[in-house]
Amino acid sequence: MKKIFIFILPVLLLGCEKDPSTPTLYVNSESIFSVSDTSCVSFVKGYLEYASRDSYSHEKGWNLGSLLSIYGHSDSKFADAVELFQYGASGYNNVRPGVQNNESILPTGDICGTNYDWGVYCNINGVSKDEHFRVLTADEWDYIYSKRDNAAQLRQLFDYFDNTYLLFFPDNWIGSYNQKVYSTLSWKEPEVYKKQVTIDDLHNLGIVVIPFIKAGYSYNYPTAKSGMYWTSTYGAAFSVYDGVIYNIEPNCFLAVQLVKDVKK
Repeated sequence: MKKIFIFILPVLLLGCEKDPSTPTLYVNSESIFSVSDTSCVSFVKGYLEYASRDSYSHEKGWNLGSLLSIYGHSDSKFADAVELFQYGASGYNNVRPGVQNNESILPTGDICGTNYDWGVYCNINGVSKDEHFRVLTADEWDYIYSKRDNAAQLRQLFDYFDNTYLLFFPDNWIGSYNQKVYSTLSWKEPEVYKKQVTIDDLHNLGIVVIPFIKAGYSYNYPTAKSGMYWTSTYGAAFSVYDGVIYNIEPNCFLAVQLVKDVKK
């Protein structure tokens, strides 16, 4: 039986104020993260998925993916839903998800605030159209990973049932969650699975869980990159594995994580 260990350092920080209108769609209504000296976000649960047709497991259109199913696909011919996209493939201006778009029609600059940003243009099934999402810029991914106060203590890699995830702890992380969650675990008890920590447990504690989405099979498989997320900055992608911002071609297929701006 595989054991799961998380080492959590006690930290007490002053963070951003929560937005009282934040719904349960987000990781936690009090889970706020600084992405610059002056701005904060909440993270949407799950990575973005697109289904070109209804199936037993997916509703046609844009959905939020299960964090337990992280084998990504980029071609809708081979999968009920795709989780990997070319840069700006929100459906705007015929830059479509789930297909190999010609590189000549892909955006050639930053997409922050434009319809090429999935959070701006895409309507997610089951989510109010009044919600306003976006994709983080390269500088914002870098800030939350390495530049916010005590950044090194507020992130961690997490292995869960042979999958790897990046955990982000909120700005106001207190450090008592270790006792709340893990003091009840005993690997010798026969009903251990009933007590084993789940991703929902982490979400309920305000922890962001970002999966290392694996490159999936398709005719364009060679251009897919595992564990990489698009930024809204042209030619830049964030790596879940090491937190580095990499230069990358827009025709590559990467995952998308959405956020919502909240008050600082």
